[in-house]
Amino acid sequence: MSNIINLILDEISRSFYVSKQLAENLNIAPIVDIGQAGESLACALFQTKGSGTNGGMSFDTASGHEVKTVCKIQSKSCKHCSCKNAFFTSVCHQCGGADFKYVDDSRAGISSKSHFRYKNELESYIIFDIVPENYSHDVKQINITGWIINKDNEFFNSMLRVQAESGSDSKNLLTTSVEFYLSAPSKFFEAKLDISSDTGNNTYKINSHCYDKAFVPIVERRLFNRNYKDLFDKIPKEGYNSVVNSLRVVARKGTHGKRRGNVSRKNLSQR
Repeated sequence: MSNIINLILDEISRSFYVSKQLAENLNIAPIVDIGQAGESLACALFQTKGSGTNGGMSFDTASGHEVKTVCKIQSKSCKHCSCKNAFFTSVCHQCGGADFKYVDDSRAGISSKSHFRYKNELESYIIFDIVPENYSHDVKQINITGWIINKDNEFFNSMLRVQAESGSDSKNLLTTSVEFYLSAPSKFFEAKLDISSDTGNNTYKINSHCYDKAFVPIVERRLFNRNYKDLFDKIPKEGYNSVVNSLRVVARKGTHGKRRGNVSRKNLSQR
């Protein structure tokens, strides 16, 4: 499958490279199909096939994986005029300014209803995180991290149960949040994509396809804030081991909050 993995990574890096070339004149978002890219990677890495469906209530792979792909390469806003611009633009297409505010809170949408209804048929959750090496229009490298979450993880299930009880089906999971790390995600894949040319020099590493505790990061103490701030003094300075979960931490209502601010349509040209 290594040739297929390389092919997928080449296509992703080439797509971002093309997006960079088009951004200045067209001010468009990256043209890569993020969702399809993640599902393709999952199929290749786990040596399985896709479910053969677009949307609907089917899992994303024939083996029962539910795949989510989070991309941090998003539109940015001009600090001078608040106009939205594509990630790869060097100057604001509205006012010509070059000072931008970047957004990095893209989230994985997980259906609590589907999780509990189809849990017996589900294999696991796969989350790919696509992050630029630095937040700049001329970034030359993109990093992809693949995480696997056990469908039976105690905290993960409590999080989706709280979501379901709140009356909302979709849990928007931020991959930098305490909730994500308390779900004991195991890092099984890392890739570095060169987008400085149309023939990228891409490398990748596979750690494990299992829920290997050796690849589950320690939860940093600083993340225990907001609804979890009462636990802060109980967390060791080196961080919390979510695999052991010695404090039996479970999810609480209203933990991720809102950071996106008000929606603005100032990117529309004046007529």
